[in-house]
Amino acid sequence: SNKCTLCMGCVAVCPAGALIDNKERPCLSFIEWNCVQCGLCENTCPEKAITLNPRLLADSNARMARRVLNEEEPFKCVECGKPFTTQSMVSRMEEKLSGHRMFSGDGIRRLRLCEDCRVKDMFKDGG
Repeated sequence: SNKCTLCMGCVAVCPAGALIDNKERPCLSFIEWNCVQCGLCENTCPEKAITLNPRLLADSNARMARRVLNEEEPFKCVECGKPFTTQSMVSRMEEKLSGHRMFSGDGIRRLRLCEDCRVKDMFKDGG
């Protein structure tokens, strides 16, 4: 869904391997055959982007096929160009943290930096 930021929290909690990430690019896939309808993905999703729909597909090929649920181009660090997240994740973090004192002024810009550049930037500015 368009709520999904590809945080992969659902992948981390899925006990059956029904939800799968792609190590090469931000992509969430689903294999319905593996889903045990436990609800962990739905309860874990911070964006409330997952809703379980109990069903049984009659077509066994469709049940076993990997289906892409969401994918985005990687977001690249504005400093070094390293891909590290998605645009939707950065936008969501900026939205949630914009009023926080740690992210006022130039601090919000650090959300657009990868983990390495963020640390360098913090030491450059003295914290």
